[in-house]
Amino acid sequence: MSTERLDWTYEWAGLIRSHTESTTLLQYAVDGLQQRLPEEFICTLWVLSTNSADWMPIVPGRNNPSREYPWRSPTAATKQYIEQLTTAQHLRVCSSATNYSHALLADRETLSVPWIHHWLCGCGEDYMGVFELGGEEPEGNELKAICHMVESLLPTICRISESPLFSVETFSTAPLPQTKTYEALAEEERLMSLGRLVASVTHEINSPLGVAITGVSHLNESLNELNKHFSSGKLTESFFRHFVEESQDVADLLAFNLQRAVKLIGDFKANAVNQGADQAVRFELESVLNSTTNSLMPEL
Repeated sequence: MSTERLDWTYEWAGLIRSHTESTTLLQYAVDGLQQRLPEEFICTLWVLSTNSADWMPIVPGRNNPSREYPWRSPTAATKQYIEQLTTAQHLRVCSSATNYSHALLADRETLSVPWIHHWLCGCGEDYMGVFELGGEEPEGNELKAICHMVESLLPTICRISESPLFSVETFSTAPLPQTKTYEALAEEERLMSLGRLVASVTHEINSPLGVAITGVSHLNESLNELNKHFSSGKLTESFFRHFVEESQDVADLLAFNLQRAVKLIGDFKANAVNQGADQAVRFELESVLNSTTNSLMPEL
C-alpha cells in the first residue's frame, strides 16, 4: 500500500480534531458512556481505512491510561474482520478467558486488558468507524447491560461521524495538531457557546441603540428647525410648545432604549463572569434567572 494512503489517514485524523465542535460532541458522547461503565473499562473511537488497514484513534475515553497511537493491521485479517463486523455489527476481538485473540491484533501493542470488544459505528466510501471497549470480561447480565449502553450511544456517534464535516472529498488536506485533553475541549466548547451568545446579544442590543440613534437624529433636525424660526423672527409660542413636547417624547424614548441596552449588557456580563467562576458563591435565584432569561432572549 502506498505511503500516500497512510498520509491521507493522518490528514483525516487531523481534520477531525481540527473541527472542535464535532470533536467535542464525539468526546462528550464517549465520555457519557465511560461514566456509566465500571472504572476498569476503557474505550476508544477509531477510524479504520478499509483500503490500507490503517487505524487512527479519534477520541479516547477519559479512563484510558495512555494515549493510543496509529497502527496498521494485517491485510488478510483486516478483510476478514471487516466482513465479520459489517455482518454482525459488533465483534469480540480478544478474550483471555477463552485464550482468543483475533488475527487483526497480531501487529498491535494491545491494551493490558483481558477482554476487547468492537462495535461498528459509521461507514464511508473507504473507512469504518469502530468503537472499542476493553476491560475485565463481563458475563451474563453484565455483558447484556454493557451492550445495551453501547448500542444506545452508537446512533449518535454514527450521525456525527457520517456527517459532511467528515468528508475527505471536501477537505483534502489538514494538519495533525496535538491531541487535545478533555478539559481543553470543554473550555473551547464554552468559549464557542459564549461567542454564539455574544453574536445574539449584539443583535439584540442593536435594536434599542438603533432607536436611540434615530431619536437623536430627529431631535437634531428639530433643533435646526427651531434655530431657523428663531433667527428669522418667526418663532411662535405654538411652534415652541410643540418643540418642547416632541423633545420630551424623544428624551423619554432615548432614556428607555438606552436603559434597555445597559440592562442587556449588564445581564450578559454577569452571565459571562458566572460561567468562568470556579468557586461556589451565594446568589439570589430570582435575579440570576431574570438576567439569564434576558441574555438568552435572542435565542428563544
